[in-house]
Amino acid sequence: MKIPITIILLILVLPLSAQELTHEDRLSIITSTKSNFRSIKDLKKSKDHIYVSGYSDKAIFFDSFNHLSDSLYGFFVKYDENLERIWHLYIKNGVIEEIYHFDEQENIYALVSYNNQFVTQNYRSNKKEEYEKSIAAIVIDKNGQITDFRDIIHSEYKLYLVKGTRLTHEQDLIVAGQFSSNMTLLDGTSIKNNSTYDSFILKISRKAAVDWIKIIKSNNTTILSEMASTKTCGDENFFLLGHFSRDALEYEQLPVIDSEHPYFNSFVLSIDSEGELLHAMKIPSIYNKRLVTDGKSIVIGGHFLDSIKINNKYLHPNGGSDIILMKIDILTKEITYNHLGLEADESIKH
Repeated sequence: MKIPITIILLILVLPLSAQELTHEDRLSIITSTKSNFRSIKDLKKSKDHIYVSGYSDKAIFFDSFNHLSDSLYGFFVKYDENLERIWHLYIKNGVIEEIYHFDEQENIYALVSYNNQFVTQNYRSNKKEEYEKSIAAIVIDKNGQITDFRDIIHSEYKLYLVKGTRLTHEQDLIVAGQFSSNMTLLDGTSIKNNSTYDSFILKISRKAAVDWIKIIKSNNTTILSEMASTKTCGDENFFLLGHFSRDALEYEQLPVIDSEHPYFNSFVLSIDSEGELLHAMKIPSIYNKRLVTDGKSIVIGGHFLDSIKINNKYLHPNGGSDIILMKIDILTKEITYNHLGLEADESIKH
């Protein structure tokens, strides 16, 4: 059975406190700010302002102001609703990965990644030369001053976050990502990695203490695409979308999903606020996945190149890659979907 696209659009509405911008807003920012943004990491809208983070190499142009460099620089820019620049930050050796909250004073809460040391025009963190990659939580006031900087994770090599960082109603921080080498948490806990990539979900209390960390892995590679959250009867649950290769998927060393394909198996995990696994679902293997949920069902969008199995029947692409939108009932695992494909390639991009 197919589901109308309008259902997808309604579910995608986000709270105004950290609102995602529309595709038209994104194009307007990129084309009208006269800036050479190489890559945009995050775009969020508060009540009255628009914030853009990303990175560029060698030169960044903000209207008539140019900043030249021989290396990669991150940037963070605040605009008014008419896309007039109010202030900007340059970030040496780092980038603001995701804005996850605005408070009533329009302080900005975000996660940043950096190599060795995080440096802006008005802030310089302590050096971490023993680590290749670090993640920190920062607070930026409405005037662009960094008022708080707290390291969360350090890694000897590669470390990536996924979108969906959540500040809970109890002011705890939920973070997810993947790492390819040994990882050290803010309390000194060391997490070993014995495969290409392992994934994690982590809860940090408002007192900056590690409440728990859960490791999600297989014998080769486990990659998360996105995290979403929802409240059910007052309890907040978290949904992780990703894929793994080789053997079974493990949650805290417990096998939860068998592998059907040696290279690519897609999954959804639901986890409660204490890190306990509620559901582990194997889903049709699709690429560039996006996820939204209302707690009872999950809507996933992506594209597929080869035949996929849905409700014990095979669905074949019409040529090249096709788009698919799936709605999955969390309890029954029943899938309804909409298949969009012509003879050319169609795909969903992040």
